[in-house]
Amino acid sequence: MKKYQVTKKQCQKHIDQVNNVCDRCGRKIVPIKTVDNSHNPTYWAGCFHGSKDKDAFGNFTYGVPKETYKLAYKLVLQDNLYLGMKKEKGSDFEYLFQNGVSKICGILNDIEYIKNNKPRYTKTQLRKDYIKYYK
Repeated sequence: MKKYQVTKKQCQKHIDQVNNVCDRCGRKIVPIKTVDNSHNPTYWAGCFHGSKDKDAFGNFTYGVPKETYKLAYKLVLQDNLYLGMKKEKGSDFEYLFQNGVSKICGILNDIEYIKNNKPRYTKTQLRKDYIKYYK
């Protein structure tokens, strides 16, 4: 019998506790069977974006609150093609739209975090990094 690092039941319990949705498509998060970096069997939270076939590839994510997803979705619709929908050759609209919504979900999460926490960098640190990478 395989020993899972995180069982499906443990993963589902955590998913139920946070009650998030996928930051790309808004569907419920589910346990996805995978292996960890040491190749041990485990389950991680994620989403298959509605794909049901046996070769469906899941996206690992703990998701975002439903309210965050809905706001990000509306912001991408409000902003047309600028906010998050970076054109990539060969990509279809649905893929780009989901990327845009996911990107805005990340920004909204950062806004919520920063309301009560210090930023990751000081302006001095950011200036040093800017000079290091762009000059």
